[in-house]
Amino acid sequence: MSDKVIESVRLKKCIEFRRLNSNEFSMNRVSNRYLVRVILGLCFVFPLASALTHAETADKNIVSRTAEVDGVKLHYLTAGHGPAVILLHGYAETSRMWRPIIPLLAEKFTVIAPDLPGIGDSAIPANGLDMKTSATRIHALARSLGVEKARVVGHDIGLMVAYAYATQWMHFFLAWPGGRRSTTPQMFGTFVSTANTPKRW
Repeated sequence: MSDKVIESVRLKKCIEFRRLNSNEFSMNRVSNRYLVRVILGLCFVFPLASALTHAETADKNIVSRTAEVDGVKLHYLTAGHGPAVILLHGYAETSRMWRPIIPLLAEKFTVIAPDLPGIGDSAIPANGLDMKTSATRIHALARSLGVEKARVVGHDIGLMVAYAYATQWMHFFLAWPGGRRSTTPQMFGTFVSTANTPKRW
């Protein structure tokens, strides 16, 4: 065979060899990428599945209940055992806002998270939608559950109800709102009178 033919055959074989190797290389790259994606996916899926399982278990420990208080149906979430903690939600929210921290608190406390009267799954009362009356109803709920003393935590309007609660049942509190025992009841009275007079705000 002539040198040109031999050179041409070699060139064809070389080109074919490169093409086959590049396909194999690209197939290896594809399979490596796929393998990396699977491994990374599993690294995220297992912890996420574990967290979701823990969250579902924690959510199963949170019980949703209702109670009739002062002629008004009040919905509340409860969990745990120990000293009582009452969690009062904020504006445009319900007791469900506390779900992420209820399992943590339930390890040491009996947690009670009511929907404030007229909000969420609690019934709308015919009268008394002010902070003081709401505090009276929340206190009646706590007493109906056998709570003697409690820590009351409020967020947003829930804090207004907590202050109204503190002015009426100071002896019921284990800790003052704001965490200071030196806070005077007169300060609470001023706040409650403002909170119960919507024209002021």
